[in-house]
Amino acid sequence: MKNNSTGKKVARIVSYLFIPPVMNLLTFLYLAGFSTGKTKSNIIFISALFGVIIPIIFFVIMRRKGKIDDDDAKIKEQRSIPYLFGIFLIVIAILFSIYLHLPEIIVVVWIAYLLNSVILLAVNGMWKMSAHAMGTAIPVGVALNFSYEMFFVFLFILLITSWSRLKLKVHTPAQVLAGALTGFTVTYLTIYFLV
Repeated sequence: MKNNSTGKKVARIVSYLFIPPVMNLLTFLYLAGFSTGKTKSNIIFISALFGVIIPIIFFVIMRRKGKIDDDDAKIKEQRSIPYLFGIFLIVIAILFSIYLHLPEIIVVVWIAYLLNSVILLAVNGMWKMSAHAMGTAIPVGVALNFSYEMFFVFLFILLITSWSRLKLKVHTPAQVLAGALTGFTVTYLTIYFLV
């Protein structure tokens, strides 16, 4: 019994550590590594603000107001507003990235985030897909286009995050697999065709 409890605690830590906003920041930190100076700081700032800080604050406010029952947002109807707000923030991030003349790959990766988020929202009306698996699969799709070393680092994060969602019984294997395959495929193909 204690072993199962320890496993769930580890799964909860992994699940919190690799939430989609954190993975957004890790993705853009990785891409910022290819840039210098003000471009690098703008990439990180936009990701931190529109991909991490504002979405997390919004989620916390929704939780405190009782619009979302738990940290995993298990009730699919309660995820629609955060998903819509996330899409709105991604559009703003794209516009800022274009306005600041950031590298094309940055805009394209934001477009991949947008496409994944729209799919997540559309599917959410009928079925629950793992946003955690999708969020950790997106950098896998990004890294495969640039670096096999980082591909394996991000793949490892995807695997342990997927395990955590299953261990916590938040998702079924099909929901985790659907999120991971969608996140990876949409991202990889978006970069492949637009860059």
